[in-house]
Amino acid sequence: MSLPHSGGFTTRAVHTGRGFAGTTGAVMPPVFLTATFASGNPDGFDYTRSGNPNFRLLEQTVASLEGARHATAFASGVSAITAVVSTLRSGDRIVAEQNLYGCTYRLFERVFAKFGLDVTYADLAEPANWDEIRRRRPRLVWLESPTNPLLKVLDLAGLSAVASEVGATTVVDNTFASPYLQQPLALGATLSLAATTKYLNGHSDCLGAWWPRTIRCGTSRWYSPRKPWASSRGPSTPG
Repeated sequence: MSLPHSGGFTTRAVHTGRGFAGTTGAVMPPVFLTATFASGNPDGFDYTRSGNPNFRLLEQTVASLEGARHATAFASGVSAITAVVSTLRSGDRIVAEQNLYGCTYRLFERVFAKFGLDVTYADLAEPANWDEIRRRRPRLVWLESPTNPLLKVLDLAGLSAVASEVGATTVVDNTFASPYLQQPLALGATLSLAATTKYLNGHSDCLGAWWPRTIRCGTSRWYSPRKPWASSRGPSTPG
């Protein structure tokens, strides 16, 4: 397998995440339909819920394309969003771009609000409104660019810098741009989240999401190896 960040985008999109073929010479990895693994295997797998070759292969591809050290695969975009927001505590504040993906807004207002999260929405395409981040001093700054559905384009580097001033974590939903056009981590974001359901899978046959990041944490949240196997076809398409 090629090194995670060697070669151009096309090379990495096509060739990263093609391991675990063993001595078979298989060009594409198989689906590893197993619940458990023999103890002490050299790749460290034990139970598919916490790790599976198909999860790991997709995550290696994601990390390479996004310029991240690590990545975690999820069963859907909403499950990835839920995992991120679940790291917060009651009373924590979020400053979010006012034009958000509908399910993100509903999670904030109908699910997490009852647990005491305080979300403020602002038109963050306007630099004059960035002082809202300084004033509110949130734990999390939630961004999309381009936004869904209005396709507003935000200054991710500028917003990430302001968030850093107050010690906030910056999350960018990169679904619409994809890493082919934009790598939020290179612009200063802490996390870059994207649903594979749309452009990254590209076949309209599989839900999913990924969460590239600079630090290692969490495990895969995919209940079947078939989904990450199917989603692994997608990144090579834009390449």
